[in-house]
Amino acid sequence: MPKISIIIPIYNAEKYLEDCLLSISQQTFGDFEIWAINDGSTDRSLEILKKYQEKEPRLQILSQENKGVSAARNLGLDNAQGEYISFVDADDTLPKDAFSEIISVSSVDLLMGSFVTKTNQKPFPSINLPKTYTEKENLIADFITWKLKIRLGSFFVKRTVITTNNIRFSELYKYAEDVHFITRCLYHAESNRVTDKVLYEY
Repeated sequence: MPKISIIIPIYNAEKYLEDCLLSISQQTFGDFEIWAINDGSTDRSLEILKKYQEKEPRLQILSQENKGVSAARNLGLDNAQGEYISFVDADDTLPKDAFSEIISVSSVDLLMGSFVTKTNQKPFPSINLPKTYTEKENLIADFITWKLKIRLGSFFVKRTVITTNNIRFSELYKYAEDVHFITRCLYHAESNRVTDKVLYEY
């Protein structure tokens, strides 16, 4: 069983996809698998995935007709085998040592990191202060009010939290589907850690 499963929903992402995959392959911590879900792309995304798979044995590819990002992520959840689950969007990237933080906190259900928003100007960091929440109500309240800044990609959750509590992405939501998923994970997790380390480049 790999330590981490990375799930990437992909729809017509040929412009960004190779940079995304490369940022994952170059992680300093290498015990992971990648589930790339091709959500009915009509561009070269699937071709790029297949070519990249020739040099990246940890990459697994699944294709479905276009059903949306939530259905794609759920298909990834159906197949992921890692101890921890993380999500990456096809137009985003990871810092080289994003996964190494998991090694030091492998006993917690949730790891929540900081992230950087990349713009045409200089990058804008969203840095959380290191913390452990003892009350779930405070954790959820800080997330909802954006005192705790979490992107889906800066968020690692133990797969057992997801499977035990049947946590899925709602395919009914067209927006903020990640907020619903994250909030359920926050509620059901028994332990957590917030780090100021940047885990995601959005």
